[in-house]
Amino acid sequence: MTDGASAAKFMSGLVPSTIFDRIHSDMDVSEEMEEIREVLYEMIKKNFPMGVAATHLAEKYHEEFVSKGLGRELPEDWIQQVTAAEEFEAQTRGPITILFVRLSNTSSFKRPPINSVNVRVINTDREPTADELKKIKQRKENEPPEHAKTLSRQSSALKEGSTVSIVYADSPRRFFIRALTDDDQYEKIGTTLAEIYAQESPPSPLDSRVAIYEIVAGGAYALQDSNGTWFRVIAKQPPQSGQVLCHFVDVGVCEKFPVAAIRLLPPAVHPVMSSE
Repeated sequence: MTDGASAAKFMSGLVPSTIFDRIHSDMDVSEEMEEIREVLYEMIKKNFPMGVAATHLAEKYHEEFVSKGLGRELPEDWIQQVTAAEEFEAQTRGPITILFVRLSNTSSFKRPPINSVNVRVINTDREPTADELKKIKQRKENEPPEHAKTLSRQSSALKEGSTVSIVYADSPRRFFIRALTDDDQYEKIGTTLAEIYAQESPPSPLDSRVAIYEIVAGGAYALQDSNGTWFRVIAKQPPQSGQVLCHFVDVGVCEKFPVAAIRLLPPAVHPVMSSE
């Protein structure tokens, strides 16, 4: 980060996305997801007719329904599933997704036919040992703060005379830069993280998923935005209403994301943990 006399805008492709690509999305037409769509539709229609940030809507939904036992948690891909319905519109403004509803005099949803075949996935993997569970617990407690120290260091490529790009600005005197020579490494980090976490399905007690009570404020994690891109982030605060305020260390943006989007970063010896 550095100070300057003029503001700068987001550079295309360098900031986290908060809306899914509808073209390649698979719409969940289960009864549970339809109920969630209907509730969110009515919330926006009644309380936010001019639109609402997706993160704020998720917070209000959690407060009004989940915390009172009146509704289920939003799934990890809830924005994708909501915007797949024609009753919703979404606009991306920087790292923020604004949701709108199309008002009409018809019923809220026209449900597509539901496949009558129920598919059940059974995980036949062995049960983890006590020692394995202890090790993953220690990693979740100890690694995030250490990783945050590593990721807070300035890149060695940022020095006087370096060619840089402005990746984010939040005021005329406060903006974030990255050395152009680091761009390839930045792209490689996202690709490598995607390859790592693609191997973690179905969920396992030993994978890198982090529960809400395991998030360490000030700790570093990996985060997948709603476009499927992976970033390195630092949790700025403890989770609130299922959301974590995250600072994107390679971009400069601060935004709230659901806990379900967060993963434990690889160990310190892994290349993606390099601050160079």
